[in-house]
Amino acid sequence: MNCIKMSALAGFGLLLAACGGDDKVASSGASTNNPDGLPSCGTDPASQPDRCVDDKGAIRCKSTAGYEGDELALCEPDPEKGQLVHLGPSDYTDPVEMAKYTLDAGDEKEFCIRVNTTNSELKYFDAYRGRMRPHSHHLIVTMPTAHVENETTPWECSPQVTERWLFGAQTPQIDVAHLSGAELPVESDPDYGLAHDIPPNQTLLIDLHYVNPTEAPILREAWATLDYVDPADVKTKVDLIGWYNPVINIPANGKFTTNRVVCQVPNDASGTPQSVYLGLATGHAHQRMQRVSVWHTDLSGNEQLIYETHSWHEPGEAFFVKGIENPPLPVAGSGWGATSGYVKVVPGETVSFECEYQNDQDHVVTFGETTKNEMCNIFGFYYPTAGGMWNCL
Repeated sequence: MNCIKMSALAGFGLLLAACGGDDKVASSGASTNNPDGLPSCGTDPASQPDRCVDDKGAIRCKSTAGYEGDELALCEPDPEKGQLVHLGPSDYTDPVEMAKYTLDAGDEKEFCIRVNTTNSELKYFDAYRGRMRPHSHHLIVTMPTAHVENETTPWECSPQVTERWLFGAQTPQIDVAHLSGAELPVESDPDYGLAHDIPPNQTLLIDLHYVNPTEAPILREAWATLDYVDPADVKTKVDLIGWYNPVINIPANGKFTTNRVVCQVPNDASGTPQSVYLGLATGHAHQRMQRVSVWHTDLSGNEQLIYETHSWHEPGEAFFVKGIENPPLPVAGSGWGATSGYVKVVPGETVSFECEYQNDQDHVVTFGETTKNEMCNIFGFYYPTAGGMWNCL
């Protein structure tokens, strides 16, 4: 089986960046992912067929766990065409196995597990689809440098965010049919032939964070499919970005704006700064966030706002690739917006970001992983890779 099960590991679910929010389709081709002529999943979970294609092109195989979100389970693809990543129980009929992934009413937990991909040779993917059961906060999949044997029981953790990412999610459903966008680029375009690599037998650290606001236990589970692309068609490799500002101190019943974090272009293995394109950007914060803003400053010092969100719950994902029209700036109300088209950053230029908060509680709020604290992060991807993550603190 070309599948990694995040549990008893007879096999394995999910770039990007899931907290709750709108679906994002990076290509109009997403709905064409139905070579077998499967029936439509429809909009009624009770009548959804066991195997069907949804309106975003994801092929679903209905779960039998008996929890909210059963209809979101994704099918294992043909092992020659892709890989399923699944974090959740290996056996829905085993109470011990189910207990590993349930979350009590009113509880919040972040947990991790380490498993290995099953591809024995280097693979590349240029499309992915992710689904998470309701009340998810984030899913982060990183690639540790040390090989670890498959684990069968998740453990409480905090994100290892500085390690190289394979992908992540902060919306419960995400669909990217082509990293290069809604219109396939031609060879002269900078985003021609974009793909992310999956090293052979790679250890993955899977980090899943859930918050249960309900009055009953919920099941924590996520699925993602990665669609392989022929290595001969890969012309430009992508890597992810992780920009963080941990300096957060929001006074009781007050406002706070972080300092501006300024990010230089990444260096290659020799330490030489590289010209890169920002491919996607999305903000990540918790419920006190009022605004996350990202600017690009050119060599002449001209500053341009390229992304802003006023919604912590639905921050929006801004794709800066061919054929994607992002919601325009400025942002009104609780929405998000971004420029459209390519964002090239050359050595000497910078990208910067800041976050603004309103604290309506009677105590100070500082940086932290849980929703009782706050965060100010930017996630996404860039291209061509300089050889690893584009980290910035």
